[in-house]
Amino acid sequence: YYNTDLHWKQENLIFVAKNILMEMNNKVLDNKYEERKFEHFYGSYYGQAATGINPDNLVYLSNKIIEDCKVYDFESKKYIEVYNDKHFSNVDSYDIYLSGAKPLLSIENPHNTSGKELYIFRDSFGSSLAPLLISEYSKIILVDLRYINSREFERYIQPKENSDVLFMYNTIILNNSDIITKFFRN
Repeated sequence: YYNTDLHWKQENLIFVAKNILMEMNNKVLDNKYEERKFEHFYGSYYGQAATGINPDNLVYLSNKIIEDCKVYDFESKKYIEVYNDKHFSNVDSYDIYLSGAKPLLSIENPHNTSGKELYIFRDSFGSSLAPLLISEYSKIILVDLRYINSREFERYIQPKENSDVLFMYNTIILNNSDIITKFFRN
């Protein structure tokens, strides 16, 4: 985790991503990543610190597979980047991952023609993890239940049989089940 933010550091998630992929019966490739670093990351806790603490570095991992992926944002009806460096200057610099909070995204991987899909029900923690899982899937669909209900979701996405599903939430959301259950009540 960052010293100044509640999120985890993507560069420390490679082992986690490999374990998730293995548990979902994927053949896990040993992907190589190039690190891209931003200095002076002032996370959400930075301004709340009682004493002066040093800002973090925000590092994201990329490679040819990730760079060639197409990300469709169903809300804006536009394609966006997996990582958008311009978001580093936002109030929440963590928006660099998949452009921040979005109700519904689709990541298409042209390097994987298996047809295999992964559905990630997530909050912002899933945004930094998803790029590390994409090599094993043709498509990853990311659903943020805080911003979309089940009727809206079903209008856009029809899950395929034999798809993988991952629920990736921070403990604040897991301990507040109303956020998740409201999705299924609508």
